[in-house]
Amino acid sequence: MFKHSKKLRIIQYYGVVNAKASTEKKEESKKTINELFKLIREALSTQHELIVMGDFNQKYEKYSENKTKSIRNKYWNNIFYDLEEKFNLYDPHRIMYDITPSNPIYTWTNGVNYSCIDYIWITENLMMNYEDTMFTDISQDFRTDHKMLSFSLWTEELCSTHLVFNHKQEKIKKIIYKYDEMNNEKWEEYQNIQKDYLSNTINEQFNFDDIEKHWDVIKKGIYKSNEIIKKEKKKINIKNRNPNQQTESYQGRQFLINLRRQIKKKHGRKYLKDHWNTIGGQLKKYSSNKIEFMWEPPNDQNYQRLLDKIEILYNIYTDSYKKELEILKENKIEDAINKRCADLYNNQKRMIDNIIDREVKTIILDRVLIEKPGEQINLITDPKEIKKEVNLHFQKVAGTTNRPKEIPEQWHNQYAPLNHVDNNI
Repeated sequence: MFKHSKKLRIIQYYGVVNAKASTEKKEESKKTINELFKLIREALSTQHELIVMGDFNQKYEKYSENKTKSIRNKYWNNIFYDLEEKFNLYDPHRIMYDITPSNPIYTWTNGVNYSCIDYIWITENLMMNYEDTMFTDISQDFRTDHKMLSFSLWTEELCSTHLVFNHKQEKIKKIIYKYDEMNNEKWEEYQNIQKDYLSNTINEQFNFDDIEKHWDVIKKGIYKSNEIIKKEKKKINIKNRNPNQQTESYQGRQFLINLRRQIKKKHGRKYLKDHWNTIGGQLKKYSSNKIEFMWEPPNDQNYQRLLDKIEILYNIYTDSYKKELEILKENKIEDAINKRCADLYNNQKRMIDNIIDREVKTIILDRVLIEKPGEQINLITDPKEIKKEVNLHFQKVAGTTNRPKEIPEQWHNQYAPLNHVDNNI
């Protein structure tokens, strides 16, 4: 689950056809491709993020070459047109490694022939949160003639229930009640409002059968009394983001990735030209003290020159970003080691839990309702009192009560109370 209730759809695709395939295979492939497009359309129409990956058995270079020469592509090779142009999906490996016919990277080989036929295609939002892409040779570990493609992204902007919580907090204002400015007269008025509210509520004789209903009544009484207290609204801005996303290297790199992608498309060049005052200013900012170049609005004549300079600048920022990532990893490792060493002396339980990867399960009681025959119902919120009452409850729940027993003299020292143990536990 992503922020704003977005969801992710992952589609695994295998292309089974090429120019040498039988007519039956080609018809089967048409149905498979149409089903793939149907799944993609469904995902995009319902605002899903999307990952399409697998062995396509087709070469993007062949499709791109035919398109440049205005040669009609076969339907099985034209799949790239739909993914790229119709569905606006992105190939992160091609973009990050700048794969071209003059700069090829192969994902399959039989020892004689080489080709790039494996792909991962993703939506723009996932591309904007790109962290890293890799080609990995796994032939030593698995019986395969393919390389493994991997794509990783920063998840802070997309998923995690913790972030959903933070996102809600960003849009609200915290109300601060100024209790310290209350005088005796105000406190007396506050108490009277509370008493009137609770007495009227009790007189209505609601049949409350659980603690939540009791607590709701008490909360409403507090809110009612708080109306006479001075208050102020303070904006809460809580946002946990990856620290590396705040660096100039990351921001410059992401800016150049998006700019490079726009320049390669004709409609993208028009957009850049219309907004060049802003974009050109950003380029000058990111290229300052790195490369010297007159940044002019892109057109059909100069866009290749722009791409070359952007590529140089991109490589500079990528190297800087990779160094920052390594520093971040080293700092995290060092922090983890220091924490483990500290836990060895101060918190052995947490150290053992971490070593054996034990799942921590805890029940936290923040309030307890005590109901005794013939007595008024009592709500307890004090942590020490809660511990005491819960402890007492579980001692008596079986119908018996622990009684002190006479301990033989030779065992007095062994059974003596420990000074550091809280008697309320």
